Amino acid sequence: MTNEQQTFDREEAWQQVQHHFTEQGGLIDQIERGEVIKETTIQEVQRALATVEDDWKTQHTIPRQKVALLWSIFPRLEKAIQRDRQREQALRFWRAQLTAWLHAVFASPSPPMSEEEAIAVVFQHMVGGPSFALTLRQGNIDEPVFQHLLQKMNELELLWQNKPDIPKRAAGVLITLELLPWSSETCSAQDQQKLMSIKHILHEKINGLLKYQE
Repeated sequence: MTNEQQTFDREEAWQQVQHHFTEQGGLIDQIERGEVIKETTIQEVQRALATVEDDWKTQHTIPRQKVALLWSIFPRLEKAIQRDRQREQALRFWRAQLTAWLHAVFASPSPPMSEEEAIAVVFQHMVGGPSFALTLRQGNIDEPVFQHLLQKMNELELLWQNKPDIPKRAAGVLITLELLPWSSETCSAQDQQKLMSIKHILHEKINGLLKYQE
């Protein structure tokens, strides 16, 4: 994510993110209301996220509460889409745009993997096996694989209990949930309903993973 204008400092960037992602009159609030988004608003959000991206570039772990703030927009936009079908196309556009911006924040170069991370990646390449994302991209809903994913997310929630910081790579993986193919013209109405139910469950699970109180 690049922007030629002057960047915010760290504190200013998070103030902008807080405003545009959670407060009345911010970007998400404007999107939900169906207002015309000004170019200056878009630039503010891009500049703020560019500062966050640069600040986190060399970090192994990042603040859990900050990740929760960034993530919080997705359940809101999903509810808006389900609530306002007449504006579904515009809402989906903004969800895709915001997903791309946030994906860039987490996809920036990171420090070398830890030993456990490297082993997990090698294991996946060598042994392989089904994954929720793979089956979804193949147009299938694999219930046992989904249940296995939930089991591992429950384990991760226990591991993260009372931890203020979480691995940047893991946080980035959670954000990529929005990049999965959640709708398809080939899906039956029943399967589409089931996909939305699964997505809702995952949204709730991620909310739990990122919840942290000092």
